[in-house]
Amino acid sequence: AGATVIHVGDVYRAILPVDKLFYLNSHRLQHDPDPMLEQLVYLVQGVPDAFITIAGFSDEIGDARYRKKLSYEQAQSVAAYLWMKGVDRKRFRVIGYGKSRPIASNRNVIGSAFNRRIEVSFRIPDPS
Repeated sequence: AGATVIHVGDVYRAILPVDKLFYLNSHRLQHDPDPMLEQLVYLVQGVPDAFITIAGFSDEIGDARYRKKLSYEQAQSVAAYLWMKGVDRKRFRVIGYGKSRPIASNRNVIGSAFNRRIEVSFRIPDPS
C-alpha cells in the first residue's frame, strides 16, 4: 500500500506506510523513500503557519517499549527529512505511539502492515 492523504475541512492527514519508508526494524530512511515525502514537503511548505504533528505507530509484534521507541525515532526521522528540505523544525510535534493505537487487526500480515505507519497532520490556520 502507498501513502494516503486525507483532507477534511481544514485538516490534512498523510498516512505513510513504514514499510515503504524505512529499513526493517530501523529508523533509517531507505535510500529511495516513498515519493510521498517530497509531496509532503511541498504540501507543508504551502502552509507556513501550520503546526505539524508527526506521529509514529507500530504493530504489536515485540516488546512494547521497543515499539514505542522505534515509532518515535521513525517519526523523528520524517521530521528531520522535512527540516532538511527547509521546513522549520519549530513547527513539529513528534510523538511515538508504538502499538497503542492500531487501525487494523494485528492478527494477519496485512493488518499489521497497516498499523506500521507514520501520520503527519496539520490544520490550515484561520486567515483572520
